[in-house]
Amino acid sequence: MAERPTTSWRRGIAEEAEELAAGTLDPDCACMAGLFPEELLVATDAVLDTFEAELPALPEADDAQVFAMVERVVLALNVVTPTTSAPSKPTSARRCATPSTRPSPSMASTS
Repeated sequence: MAERPTTSWRRGIAEEAEELAAGTLDPDCACMAGLFPEELLVATDAVLDTFEAELPALPEADDAQVFAMVERVVLALNVVTPTTSAPSKPTSARRCATPSTRPSPSMASTS
C-alpha cells in the first residue's frame, strides 16, 4: 500500500527538529510543524482510516459506489484542511529548502 502523506509529514517534522537541534537549519526556515500541526495529522489519519476500512468492499463495488467512496474521502479531507488554511509551502520555506527538499518547478508554480 502507498505511504500516507501523514507519514511523510511526520518524518519531515522529525528531520526538521533534528536539523534545528544540530544547528544545521536556520530557525527562520523551519516550517514543517507549522504547516502540519498534530491536529491536522490526527484528523487526516482518521479520514484515511475510514477510507482504508472501506477498501475491502471495492472488488464488489460498481462504478457509482467507487466514485461515492472517493467523493466521501475527498469531502472529508476538505473538512480537515479547508482551502483557506491548506498547507502550502510559503516562499520563505522554498527559499530555505535544501536542494533535496526543494519543490519541483511544477509544484513551485502552484504555490
